[in-house]
Amino acid sequence: MPNGSADGMCVDVSETGALIRFGNKHVVPAHLRLSCPRFNLNCDCEVIRQDGLDVSVRFLA
Repeated sequence: MPNGSADGMCVDVSETGALIRFGNKHVVPAHLRLSCPRFNLNCDCEVIRQDGLDVSVRFLA
């Protein structure tokens, strides 16, 4: 994975994934590391869908 980061907001979190909303449109890699202290998350994810500012990810085991 390339080194980089972007600030976004976890809008919805489930057992299997999350919806992240960014303030600006970003090019998001197919796999990423999600860090969200609010939900105590720090895990590898794969992007399922990107729609405008919203990115849906699935947590990887």
